[in-house]
Amino acid sequence: MTNPHTELIARMRPQDKVTLLSGRGLWRSASLPQLGIRDFVMTDGTYGVRYSSAQIDQQESWNISDFLSVVQQDAGQAAGGSDKGGSEALFGHSRPATCFPNGSSLACSWDVELVQQMGRALAIECQSMGVGLLLGPGINIRRTPLAGRGYEYYSEDPLLSGELAAALINGLQQQGVGASLKHFACNNSEYMRTRMDSIVEERALREIYLYGFQRAIAKAQPWTVMSSYNRLNGEQTSQHHWLLTRVLREEWGYQGLVMSDWYGIKDRPASLLAGNELAMPENALDNAELLAAIEQGRIPAAQLDSACLHMLQLIAKVHAGRAPAPWRTLPTITAWRSRSPPHHWYC
Repeated sequence: MTNPHTELIARMRPQDKVTLLSGRGLWRSASLPQLGIRDFVMTDGTYGVRYSSAQIDQQESWNISDFLSVVQQDAGQAAGGSDKGGSEALFGHSRPATCFPNGSSLACSWDVELVQQMGRALAIECQSMGVGLLLGPGINIRRTPLAGRGYEYYSEDPLLSGELAAALINGLQQQGVGASLKHFACNNSEYMRTRMDSIVEERALREIYLYGFQRAIAKAQPWTVMSSYNRLNGEQTSQHHWLLTRVLREEWGYQGLVMSDWYGIKDRPASLLAGNELAMPENALDNAELLAAIEQGRIPAAQLDSACLHMLQLIAKVHAGRAPAPWRTLPTITAWRSRSPPHHWYC
């Protein structure tokens, strides 16, 4: 039996493949109407769906310089000594959404069933807004309470982190919304996060920093895994072949899509060769570099086609999971609260 995805890939030009493996704007996948390929919306995050109407619906954007000017502020600048602004400067105002407990609070419950319910509730809100991929959960190890985004992560324990992540992913994906397990791996600092280098020996990597990811993947098979910004032992994780191919694919048997964090790729051809398939967000320079590498024969055709296959499979899952339009208008969190024991709200 022929595979419709492979037949479609055979019809695609190199430019089409490059487009498919990039975003459109900030929060959408690419669409190729001439090939019948539809886009979908993705957004943060697993403690409340952040739907920026200006960016998703009106295609407002920011570039890498805007992004870095905000994320690389120090504490004094972010507190008011800078005119760059905080997260609103990047994302604008968002649609109202339920604010769920963050990871460091949620993990104190040790309640896998509750976290799976939360995943289902998040999926309902995603469906109501037309979001097909929710960018989380994040399960990096909480090495210190001073880490800027440590509150997003569950625990200093990889087993607990993996169990809770699997529960959230299953809750989301059973309701037709994809998850993105992140930030792979060793995203241990927010200060200079696009340049810092996590130096970790292999035993500590496997027993602590990677084990939560391995456990979550084995128990839930997230539709996507997101690489991190940092370096790992001197090499950017977004182009780390040992991490993204040898460990993730060959040892763990991961079958989904690998994607970058936003502007997290520094060398697009190298990232694809390492196993990073979807580059987010849309970046004309990255696309031009990848197309040139393809035309020069530096990207094996089989590897390029494999990345396209994973992307087409993700698109098919997202659209297969879309709820009918009338269902997407139903109330969300009220129904979830009625099913949850009251004490769970104070864990």
